[in-house]
This record gives sequence, structure tokens and C-alpha cells, in this order.
Amino acid sequence: MVVVLADGALQVVEVEEEDNMKASIEIFRIIPLIVLILYGGGNFLFAQNTLKVVVLDSATKAPVEAALFSVKYIGETNPKRHAQSDSSGVAIIQRVPVGRAEARIDYVGYRTYTATVDVKRGANDMGTVYLASANQLSSITVSATGNQMLVKQDTIEFNASSFKVEEADMLEELIKKLPGVEIEDGKIYADGKEVKKIMIDGKTFFMDDPTLASKNIPAKIVEKIRLLDRQSDEARFTGIDDGEEETVLDLSLKNGIFDNWFGNLGGGYGSDRRYEGALLAGRFTNTAQLSVIGNTNNTNNAGFRDMAMDMLTSMVGNTATGNGVTTSKMGGANYNYESKSKKIKTQNSYLYSTSDQVIEQTVDRVSSLSDDITQYSHSNNSNRNKTRGHRFNSETVYSPSENTSFTLRPSLQIGSGDFTRGRDFTTLRNTDSTNRGTSSSFGDNNSSKGAVTFVWRQRLGKPGRTMALVLNYNFSRNTADGTNRSNTFYFKDGEINRSKEVDQYYHRKNTSDGYAVYVTYTEPLGRNYFLQFAHRSAKSRSTTLRNTFDYDPETGRYDIPDEDMTRDYKGWFTTRRYEMSFRKQEKNYNFMLGASLQPSTTKSTGRGRDTSYTVYNIAPTARFIHRFDGSKFLRITYRGTTSQPSLNQLLPLKDNSNPLVIQEGNDRLNPSFTHNLDTEYRTGKRNRYRWFSVTFRGRYTTNSIINRKTYTADGVQMRQYINSDKGIYSMDLRVMYNYRIPNTDFYWNLWTRSALNNGISYLNVNSQFEENTTTNFNLGLSNRLSYRLDDFEATAAFVISYRRTWYSSESLENLSLWTNRASGSINWTINKTWNISSDVTHRFFIGYSEGYGKSQTVWNASVSKTFFRKRMTAKVKVYDILKSNRSISRTNAENYWQDTRNNTLGRYLMFTLLYRFGI
Repeated sequence: MVVVLADGALQVVEVEEEDNMKASIEIFRIIPLIVLILYGGGNFLFAQNTLKVVVLDSATKAPVEAALFSVKYIGETNPKRHAQSDSSGVAIIQRVPVGRAEARIDYVGYRTYTATVDVKRGANDMGTVYLASANQLSSITVSATGNQMLVKQDTIEFNASSFKVEEADMLEELIKKLPGVEIEDGKIYADGKEVKKIMIDGKTFFMDDPTLASKNIPAKIVEKIRLLDRQSDEARFTGIDDGEEETVLDLSLKNGIFDNWFGNLGGGYGSDRRYEGALLAGRFTNTAQLSVIGNTNNTNNAGFRDMAMDMLTSMVGNTATGNGVTTSKMGGANYNYESKSKKIKTQNSYLYSTSDQVIEQTVDRVSSLSDDITQYSHSNNSNRNKTRGHRFNSETVYSPSENTSFTLRPSLQIGSGDFTRGRDFTTLRNTDSTNRGTSSSFGDNNSSKGAVTFVWRQRLGKPGRTMALVLNYNFSRNTADGTNRSNTFYFKDGEINRSKEVDQYYHRKNTSDGYAVYVTYTEPLGRNYFLQFAHRSAKSRSTTLRNTFDYDPETGRYDIPDEDMTRDYKGWFTTRRYEMSFRKQEKNYNFMLGASLQPSTTKSTGRGRDTSYTVYNIAPTARFIHRFDGSKFLRITYRGTTSQPSLNQLLPLKDNSNPLVIQEGNDRLNPSFTHNLDTEYRTGKRNRYRWFSVTFRGRYTTNSIINRKTYTADGVQMRQYINSDKGIYSMDLRVMYNYRIPNTDFYWNLWTRSALNNGISYLNVNSQFEENTTTNFNLGLSNRLSYRLDDFEATAAFVISYRRTWYSSESLENLSLWTNRASGSINWTINKTWNISSDVTHRFFIGYSEGYGKSQTVWNASVSKTFFRKRMTAKVKVYDILKSNRSISRTNAENYWQDTRNNTLGRYLMFTLLYRFGI
């Protein structure tokens, strides 16, 4: 028996057994027609039905723009129909079915409004609803409306419930789903700008490390995420936009967790002895936020920025770079407090961490030395770095009156570690052997770093007249003791011509102390015009000490001084900035024109080579911001900046830690000067749930500090820092478009980026330096389609990355490189307790060297079960089921390109158990 469409009516027709196949085919043919009729009929039933409301502020009676208006019918878990109020406060939901529904109005900062309405045919009007303001902590509620985001001037607000995550997922998994937001090497980027802080209801979570929030806060407790360019403390105090902003993510948490302890405790164990454990406990009230976190694992999920590692590698370098495999542990606490009078606000955090990083790496490099000489090098590198660190950050703001504010901001970081390096290498010039050998080093490191900043801000009676005083002191201490060994064989005419052995002990110590004073004064000129004066004076003192001793086989000790590798230098850097700017501040727009004089003085002494010189730069600044309406935003900024050379770049001494690359400083370096142009435009269509943004960043630098390279006949590269007399430029254009397909649960996100930059190098092969120019063009395109219901989400994405490189040297061919990725994922919740998720990514490459460009398919899958009143979740996940994951990359710069392959975790299975409370 089958159902068919005959003469415009549905009929039941009996068929013989042997006709079953034909009947099945007939069914599939008519299904689209049936769906079309049902869909069209349904549309006809409520195509003319509308539901209207006017939303006003209960206190001011002003329209509330961009409030979220939704309706939910019996049988629906979440609202399916919604609209946003316009500038008049009017919101109209089109195509609503007849029947009884629950109407809801949400807006951050107001109490949620709910009411039951009987929708009839035709136009339905709920009249005027007055929203009452509420404390933000108590006003945040769960609202799983279908609107992913709201664009409002320079802020984008994401509705977390519109992105499906698993019960055990951390905030990072939610952030990865946000349109325009990326995570690379543990850092979060939004429209190409690095996110400097993650906040909870305006209060910073662990002040200097957003990774601590993204890796440790459960995604399920987040209600909304706001992406914004947060104004500086100075701008928020004066009310005058100074353009000094930082990109932050501000979280709003779900209602019900406040005034109670909440958090989760979980752990897991798997194959290959993989393990992980995590703890988060918190208690938030109207005045205080207390959070305690802990994490341990050997699955590359450090959950913090390893600043002790940064200090170690800055002293001893790396023969291998990348992630490798890391085992880590950490524990810490964060406390924020605001007095009921609002006069005192304080933020404090402490973190202890350890890490053990192992990197195994293979590198192949092709370098152009001249039009007829090409150098090929191959190396196998291994690094092991162990670090331990303590970090403390604090900020206290005291505002005795609305006209006065004092801020004290201390920070301290203490670290230690040890390291082991190993390397074997081979070099060919054209087809002839040039050198081969091995090198190794090992040692330990101790470091400390801190700063204290004091800020006094004062309003001076007349509106807009303000002043500020900023005092800062910072210091850094970094020492390393190690042994450096290498054995290199050099070839001539295919035979070993000579060899060189290095066996040295060294003691290195770098210290720095810096002081800065910054004073600003703003004078109102009337009609929202302002004149601002600023002066900044900073002075820093740095010392670099390196004592090096060769091994003496007769005494069996390192007691032969190596004068060429011993250094003792002191440097002083003094900078001043005299700035004046003219500003106009209006509700919908503001602009600024200004200029600054920036004299800088560099002095250094050591080993009989003293240096002293002063450089003057004039840096213009300009900015224009236009807020067209509630959803359109334009910003154009130009700024000139000066950058001083580092002490290591100035020191005219050699570093032989890598026997094939000898780096030398230059005490005649001048500061570089960069022209910066930034443009951003953003707009959104509220009623259609779409938004569009375009950003452009351009940089042009004069007196850039680059490397001048000399290649010896033995294949050794001698580098010296110099100032380039050619301009170095970079341009970056990003376009983002996000759209919800009307009357469906499909979301489409399109992201594209194009970049153009150049590099200059000078090569000396045959006793004459030749200029080489490298031009790079990069194009990236990401296309993602998502489908989401209450209990199911599926995504499909395709990412294209294309790079084209042109070399001025004829011996190195121009490069074209494609790195492409197709991916898909599902997340399905069954009976509200079972969850099945899987993701697969296929990567394929064009243009890589042999052995590096093999395609790979990485497939992960998991099954989880929630029980014990949704407080417990058991999960089994398999990573890299096909055992295909490989870490490969290509870099190119100046006169070379290089392919790199690193070790990875590989396939493993993990069983985890998570317990949550208060959530």
C-alpha cells in the first residue's frame, strides 16, 4: 500500500508484492510535493498573523532598542520565533501560528518580561511593555532564542544558548563556535585582534591571562558573551574617547548560580597513560567573586600561559619550536570585590604552575644565496623544557568622590626551569656537501619580573576639565647557567676539510629596571571641543652579562676564558613624548587630530665600546569614529610610533649557541618608525539576524631593523642587525558575514582574509652584499554552515588558505602553496541524558616538499551519559581514530622557505567522569 497524489488529492493504492520497489520509488518522487503542500499550507494558515509589542524603559519611558522579543508554544522547549525592537522600541514577529503562547522580552540590564498571549488570525498587538531595570547579576536568565548575536555599535553580543556544547565542555569550545573568533596557539583573536582579557560581568578573571578563563570555565554556565573594544581607564573616567582600547570578552553567567557555591570536579584516564583532571569552584555575589581553579594533564591542555617558559626561552633560545607534547599542572585563585558604596574595587589573582614540554622536530630549508647558488639544509631537533612559576596580580581602585580616583596595580612573577637541547644537521650547497654535525646544550634558569603602577585621576570642577598622573616602575631579572657543545665537520670537494669542536660552560644574566611618569591634562573649549596635553618620560637601564669558559682536558674543568663569547654591557634608554591633540566629542561621532614630538636617547657601555646618540621623531595621530545608529559603526585611526632596538640587538658580540648561525649585534642601530592605519566598519540587520564587518590594517616602517647575512664557504650563516633604508610594509583586509536563513535553523558564516607584505634582506656570498626582496600574498576563505535544534547540531565547513611568494633572486623559484581543510561535526542529545558527538577534518596540501604534503583525515568521536540529577557526566572519547594527525607547516621569509614537522599526541582513548554542583 502506498500514498500517491492523483488529480490533486491523496489516495491510498494497493500494489502487488513485486511492485514494492516501484512503489518505493514513487514515494520518494512525491515526498517533495507533499512537503511543499504541507509547508505552503502551513504558511497560508499563519502567513498573515503578526504579533506586535512596544518596549519602553519603565523609568525614563524611552524606547528600548534591540530588546529580544520571542514566543514559545506548547510542546516547544525553546522559542522558535523572535524579533528585535527597533529604535522606536517596536518589535513585530511575522508569521505566528494561531494559539496560546508564552511571550518573552529579554534585554541585558532589565528584568525579563513574560506573559501568556492568545494569538488570533490577523494582526495581534500586545500594546506597550515597560521593562524595569535590575541588577545585572540577578537579571540574567536562560533564553535559548534562535538569535545567535546582536550587533550594537562597537559591541557584538553572542547568545551562548545558540551554540550547542556538551555538558563537560569548557569555555574554549564555545568560543571556537563564535563567528569571527579564532584560537591560534592558545591565543584568542577576534577580527584579527588579540583578546587581552576575559571578564565576568565587567570584572577581570585572572587579570593577565585569558587562557585561564577559556580553559577552565564551564561553557554551560555562560548565558551571553560580549565582544567589545574596551576603552582605557582614562577614557572611562573623563568620558572622552582617547582611542586607547583593548579587545575583551565579557561573560554574563546564567541565573541561579549566584550567592551559592558552584563549579565542577572531573578527571580522566586513557590509553598511552594519558590523564587529565580539573577543578573549578566559585561563589559570586553582588559585591564579590571568588574562584578557585586547578588542572593537571599530559594532553597538551595546559590551561594557562606559561610565562616562566617565555623567560627561559628568551635566555637560551629554541632549536625546535611548536607545541610538541606537554605535561602540566597548575592551581590558583581569583578574587574580585566591589564595596556597596562603589568607592573601592579590587581584583587579585595568584597562580602556581609547572610544565614539561617535549618537542621532536624535523626541518628542511631551501635558501637562495645568489642567482646561481642554492643551499639545502636538513636537521632533526629535540627540546625538553621544564618550568615552575608563581604569578601574582592585583588592582585596587579607590574613588573617595566622583571627582577623584586612585589606582594601585602591582604584579610579580617568579619562575625557574631547566632545559635540554639536541640537534643533528646536514647542509648542501647546490649538490655538494658543505657541512654536517651535532650540537647539544643543557642547563637551568631562574627569573623574576614585576611592576608597580600608581594612577591618580582628578576632575577639576568644569565639566570635561581633567588631569591624570601615572607613575610606573618595572624590573626583570633573568639568569641561565648551561653547557654548550657542538661538533661540526666541513667539506671541500666532497671530502672532510676540517672540523670544529665547541665545549663551553656559560653564565648569563640579564637585568632591567624602568621608570616612567605620564601626565595628561584636558581642557574643554565649549561645544564639545577639547584640547588635551600629555607628557611621558621614561628611562630604563639594562645590563647583560655573559661569562664563557672553554673546557680544559688537562684540568677536567671549564676554566679557560673565551674572550670572544664573553660580554658585559650596560645600556640606558631614555624616551620622552610631548603630545597635543584637538578633540571633538558628540553622541554619534568623535574625532581627534594631534601630534607628538618623541626624542629618544640611547647609551651603552662595555668592553671599551661606548655609544651615545639621540634621535627625534614627530608622530602625527588622527582618529574618526562614527556611530550611525544602533548597529552601524565606523572607526578610522592613524598613528605614528617609534620602536627602540633591544639591548641584544645593540650588543656587538657574537652568539654561537647554534654552530651554523652566528648572530651579532650592532651598536649603531637607530630606532624604527612605523605608520599605522586601522579601519573598521561593522553593521547588523536586527530583524534578519545578520551582520557584516570589514577591517583593514596597514603598516609602513622606516629604519626597520633587519638581518644582513653573510654565508661562508662552510655553509655558516653570519648575521648582523642593521637598519634598512627601504620601507617595510604590510596590509591586511578581513571581511566577515554571518546570516541566519529566514524561517529555518540554518546559520551561514563566511570569513575571508587577504594580506600583502614584503621583506628585505642583504646577502653576502662572494664578498659583495646583494639586496633580496620577498613579497608575500596570503588569501584565506572560510565557509561554514550550521544547523541547530534544541537537541541536535550539525556543521559543515570548508577552509581554503593560499599563499604566493615572489623572490627577487632568480635562484629561488616563486612559491604557491595551498592548505585546505574540509570538516564536519554533529552533536546529538538523546532523551536529555545521552550525548553523541563526532567531528572529522580532512586536510590536503598543494606545494609542500616531498614527505610533507600527504593529506590527512582526523576523526574524533565521543559518547557521554548524564545522570544523578544532571550532576554527573561520564564520557568516553577517542582522539584521532584513523591515526592520521600530523603537525606540519611551511614558513618563508627573506631568502628561504622551510618545511617543519613536529611530534603530536597521536591516537588515544580517554574515559572521564565529571561532577558539577550549583549549576
